[in-house]
Amino acid sequence: VLTKVLREQPPSLTTLVPDLPVNVRKLIEHMMDKDASKRPQSAEDLIVLIDGLDKPSAASAKAAKAADAPRKKRFGYLVLVVLAIALVGGLALLLLLR
Repeated sequence: VLTKVLREQPPSLTTLVPDLPVNVRKLIEHMMDKDASKRPQSAEDLIVLIDGLDKPSAASAKAAKAADAPRKKRFGYLVLVVLAIALVGGLALLLLLR
């Protein structure tokens, strides 16, 4: 079980949370990368990545300018990320206890 946790990818977040925004899913997957050198190396790195969630993609730049989402959205993303990490950690713990 430990080998599975260390080497295999966790279940897709889209199956666990179907309406999870793509950029949040990518951030969580980035933070859970099996290669530790590819994960954020500090809290500052993580803050930069979370700040980047507010930046629109090229396809949605026009819509984002019109909507201009509030900064509170960043806090919401942070909460989603923390909850997702707790969920994945709980799933990993369940796998270890089997």
